[in-house]
Order: sequence, then C-alpha cells, then structure tokens
Amino acid sequence: MRLAMPTAWGVCMVMSIGLADIYFLARFGDRELAAISYALPIQLILTSAAMGLAMATNALVSPALGNGDEARAQARANAALTLTAVTGLIIAGLGIVTARPLFSFIGASGETLDLIVFYMRVWYPSFVLLALAMVGNAVIRASGDAVRPAIVMTFAAGSNIALAPLFIFGFGVVPEFGMTGAAIATVIARIAMFAVLLAFLLRALRLRTLRWRLNIAIWARLFRFGLPAAGSNVINPIGIAAVTAALGFMGEEAVSAFGISSRIQLIAIVPLLALATAIGPVVGQNHGAGLKPRVCRALLVATGAVVAYGSALAVLLFSYGGWLAGLFTDSLVIGDWIALYMHILPASLIAYGVLIVMMGALNAVGRPVPGLIAAAVRTGVVTIPGVFLVAQLGYVWPVFAVIAVGNVIGGAIALGAAREARLFERRPSLSLGSSAG
Repeated sequence: MRLAMPTAWGVCMVMSIGLADIYFLARFGDRELAAISYALPIQLILTSAAMGLAMATNALVSPALGNGDEARAQARANAALTLTAVTGLIIAGLGIVTARPLFSFIGASGETLDLIVFYMRVWYPSFVLLALAMVGNAVIRASGDAVRPAIVMTFAAGSNIALAPLFIFGFGVVPEFGMTGAAIATVIARIAMFAVLLAFLLRALRLRTLRWRLNIAIWARLFRFGLPAAGSNVINPIGIAAVTAALGFMGEEAVSAFGISSRIQLIAIVPLLALATAIGPVVGQNHGAGLKPRVCRALLVATGAVVAYGSALAVLLFSYGGWLAGLFTDSLVIGDWIALYMHILPASLIAYGVLIVMMGALNAVGRPVPGLIAAAVRTGVVTIPGVFLVAQLGYVWPVFAVIAVGNVIGGAIALGAAREARLFERRPSLSLGSSAG
C-alpha cells in the first residue's frame, strides 16, 4: 500500500490530463472532440511502449537492489535512461513524418484529419520527455520510493491542466489555438516535469550520478525483457484503435462516445494500474532475495484488492454512467452510448485488473512472455476480430460486449500463467539466488 497509494495518485493525475483535454475540447467543438478520440489510441500505444521499457528497467534494477548490488543497479538505470532517450527521439521523428497516413488509415478524414495531424505533430516531441519520466520514475520506485514519482506526475498534470484552456481558447496576448493548443500545453508541462524529475534522480539514494552512456550488454537485457513487456502493454491500445476504427463505420458520434468512455475508464481503473505498478518492485526484490512466501502473500493481497475495488467500481459506473456522460456532452445519442458502455464493461474490469497485476509480477521475475500471450489472446484473438465482426450488425452494444469477454479470457490466462510460474508457491527457496534480473 505504501507503494500503491502514491502511485495511484500520480497515475490519476496523469490520466486526468486526457480527461481534461476532452472536457475543454468538447466545449470548443464537436469535430475537435471526435479528433481527440482518434488520437487517443496512438497516444496510448506510445505511452504503453514506454511503460514496457519502464517495467524492464524495474525488472533489472529492483532485483539488483534486492541482492544489495547498488553499483549494478546504478549502471542499469543509467543505461535504461540512455536507451529511452535514443528510442524516444526515433519514435517522435517517425511519428511526425507518418502522422497523416497513419490517422487516415485509422479512419479520420477531411477537417478532422487535419486537426489530428496538426495536434500530433506538436505532441510527438513531448513523448521523448514522457518516456524519460516513466523510466526515471521506475528507477526511483524500484528502490521503494513511490512518493517522488507521484510528485513528478502531479506537477506535470497540474501544469498541463492549468495551461490547456489558456492555449485552447486563448487569453490576452495568447491566441486561440484550439485542439493544437492542448498539445502546446502538454509540451510545456512535460519540459517542466522533466526538470523536476532530473533533480530527483540526481538526489535519489539509489542513483547518485546520472551518466548518459552506451552500454550494449545492458541494452540487450532491457530489450529482452522490455520488448515482451512493451508488447503486452501496447496490445491494449492497439485494441482500442481497432475498436475506434470499427465504430468509425457507425459515424463520428460512436467514435466520440467510445473516446469519452475510454477516458473515464482510464481514470476509474487507476487503482488497478497502481497495483500493477507497485507489485513489480515488491515481487522483484523478494524474488531476487529468494523469499517466495512474501511474493505469494503480495499477489494474494493484490488480487483481493482487485476484486474488492473492481466490484465497487462496477456498481458505481453502472449506477452513474448516465450522469458522467452529461458532464462531457449534450448529445443524447452520445450520452446514451456512454451509459450503455458503463452498463456492459465495468464488471469485466475485475478480470482486467487480475490480468495487469499478474503481468506486472511476471515481468518482475523476468518472465514477460506469458503475460504477452495473455494480452495477445485477449486483444488479438478475441477483441479485434470480434468487434469488426459484430460491428457489421450496426449496433454498438455487441462491440462493448466483445471487449468485456476479452477481459475475462485474458485475466484467466494471466492468472494461470502466474500459477504455472510458481508465484503463488508458499514454500521458501532452499537457497538465495539471483532472479532473471
């Protein structure tokens, strides 16, 4: 809980940025609301890829700390930050070049496509700073400190939300930028966020020096753990992109309803995301020290918390889905579809919570592939083919039902993988051994 509570707050702050952007842009224009909904899946894909690299960093740093090898932990942290900077710059450059064909492929066209392209070409450079922040926070969190990462994310969110209406609507000497203004606010906020993070990294107990250097051996290990972890995380927003494309056949109102619902859901599952993040350092350090009973207890506590919170969340969203819809749109059609989403999806979020917690634990012990398989089946086998199939019926509710079924199947597979990896084994190890990190 000491790790999860600050993490939950920090993640909530970051997720609130997207929700605030939708709130402001919904008041600026319906076309902007549809455009930001098209942009969401790509932003989530990139953010999830950076999260995978952060998980790989934790998988290497936390076991080294658990074994008391601080020098190795520092070397791995420095190599991870360097790799993040290099890959982030490459991704940002490719994103700027491919923005128009990519979003045209997803289904955007006309003025909506133009809005997205202008917005994303400003947003892409800020991704480098976001990725560095996520990996830097993972380094700090691996040492057991979740407060400073939460401070970094809170500062970023507060700055972004304060600046967004200024640049979207204009004020005084600041002109009205519309949707592009939301991206400008994000860039400025992330520059300030990175400055705060850098100060924390240099002062952190476990990272006294920050050296940007090439280390091929550690990079190879990061890719070994990071690519499956990133793949597991990226699969979910790819599914969101597929659902967005499928709903695009039903019109921009359906896309807007799903975009708003997705943002609300992201805020609602923050405690689940926090548990999935917090389980990594706990499992990683104890597994590295050979303390299997503590790994088992941590997973049992986390699973119980997922079930308890998920059940309460399902009741709340089912009861107040219509009221939430009214906060973001005046359209009766969009509001009805949002309420329908809240009636169908929330109960399946219990299974989704189990999925991401087990993925976090598997990543921490150097076994990311089973989590990748669970995520791939959930999205690639069930959700994507299913939503395109049922979308041909012309109804929205079967699309939401397919997503719920995918959550349940993915959660069951991930739980089975964790049991197969003996993470629920109560017997202590006979000898201390290093983990895969």
